[in-house]
Amino acid sequence: LRTRSGHCCQCDTSKIAFQSRADAKGVTYLAASIKGQIIKIGFTKAVEIRSESLNRTKYANLSDWEILFAIESDFAGRIENLANTYMSKYFYSLDYKHDNHIQESYETFHCSFSKGRQIIFDICKDSQFSYKVLQNSESNRFEFKNLIKKN
Repeated sequence: LRTRSGHCCQCDTSKIAFQSRADAKGVTYLAASIKGQIIKIGFTKAVEIRSESLNRTKYANLSDWEILFAIESDFAGRIENLANTYMSKYFYSLDYKHDNHIQESYETFHCSFSKGRQIIFDICKDSQFSYKVLQNSESNRFEFKNLIKKN
């Protein structure tokens, strides 16, 4: 058995959960870290506790995550997948320790908050996905205008 992207779901059963999440109703959110000067686009069912979870687990080895933008949609999982694909040129991975294992962040991007938010809006418009804005920060401190390309 294989997922739509060709991965074996018998070898890695987490692929089944990931695939079903792609078709799930929920919240697509954009979080940012000032310390890391990165953003994260993700999916959750409980946005009100997501920043606490990101900070507690030190996602991407950072603990200053703040949820800046969130939309609720019947297509939230698909919006997250598309946004992460469209943001690939800004992809910036960081290693971090989670459950005593080294993990790699796959949903982190080295670009401004406004760029990430605009991509989410564009995906919803182009794909005609209905959504409801739950949170929309206008903070300029997450614009990261003087980005230095990190190696």
